[in-house]
Amino acid sequence: MRKLILIAFAIAASLCLGSPAIAVELPFLHESMARTAFVGGAYESCFEKNRSVSHLSEAQLVSFCLCTGRALAESITSSEVEQLQLQRVPPTFEQKAQLASTLCTERLLPENRSTPRDRDVARAMNQCMAEYHPEDTDYGAVVVRERFCICFGSGIVNLGAYGSSQPSAQAIKQLVGQCSRKLSP
Repeated sequence: MRKLILIAFAIAASLCLGSPAIAVELPFLHESMARTAFVGGAYESCFEKNRSVSHLSEAQLVSFCLCTGRALAESITSSEVEQLQLQRVPPTFEQKAQLASTLCTERLLPENRSTPRDRDVARAMNQCMAEYHPEDTDYGAVVVRERFCICFGSGIVNLGAYGSSQPSAQAIKQLVGQCSRKLSP
């Protein structure tokens, strides 16, 4: 299974960079087609590797793998990309993958959030991810769903859905419309 992950990272890296001679220390730090390809490859690899063995629900696994791919993209160096292209896993990359896994596991759990509001937003977002087309685990669909659920989770908490009052159906409908419009470029 480790070899499958290594191959996926190597393919994503070679697609993204083309040549290992690019002298950018953190090649995927900023939004770009290369970063999207890397995160997509990392997401797909993570999801396939963990799908049958994870203690997480499928919706949580989707969020975990997306988070892990992004964390790796923000920390992988050019020299690590070069090593992955040669089908070698540098020890520093293994350490970063473990840290990303720990970070993203912690992020999924509402009880690890520092304020009551943050815990409520995390619960609302997790519920949204579980209920809003969870069967669609394609990378592109997951990115859109996550963006929608971040907006919706925060908005529903702002409306008081996790507090003492319940928002009206009209307020929820408006929130869904607002979050849906944010998905458009």
